[in-house]
Amino acid sequence: MAQVFLHNSTLTPVPAAYRSAVVEALVAAETTMGSDGEVIREERIVLFLDLDADDDIAVLELDDATDEACDLVFDLAQATASFVFADDAVCAVPATGGVPPGWTTGAWAVAEPLDRTAFRAWLADKVEAADAEAARQARIAAAIDQARAERGAQPQTPFFKRLTNALFGKSI
Repeated sequence: MAQVFLHNSTLTPVPAAYRSAVVEALVAAETTMGSDGEVIREERIVLFLDLDADDDIAVLELDDATDEACDLVFDLAQATASFVFADDAVCAVPATGGVPPGWTTGAWAVAEPLDRTAFRAWLADKVEAADAEAARQARIAAAIDQARAERGAQPQTPFFKRLTNALFGKSI
């Protein structure tokens, strides 16, 4: 599951209007929002959405970068004039304003505003990269667990005995 952040720009509305813009975008996309933040279309969960009630930002969680999910993220970014952060990258959509004063994108370069088609490709690439990293982390965790299990199955030689064997051989 990949996390995508919508972050304010100079054109992003204040928090109350931001929330309204999100609701309007969801209604326009013929989706509903469940009590746990799930965004549902035709009895399927498209993505999860968490709005910060006190700020003009949102966190989205995507299982897959389907065209439907990418289009919905694009529509939400357009409606809120937000930057889109995903997998250590940031991009803008046509409605995105400038970087707010006192805020910096850090080492990230903001990509030029993307149209819907280019945005789909960009977001799909970022979700794929996040999924690959999660799979890599899972493989590492499994390998560590396996090594610990194998080590636990072998009788442990006391440290002093291992040190003596290493220094003087097993003749002592």
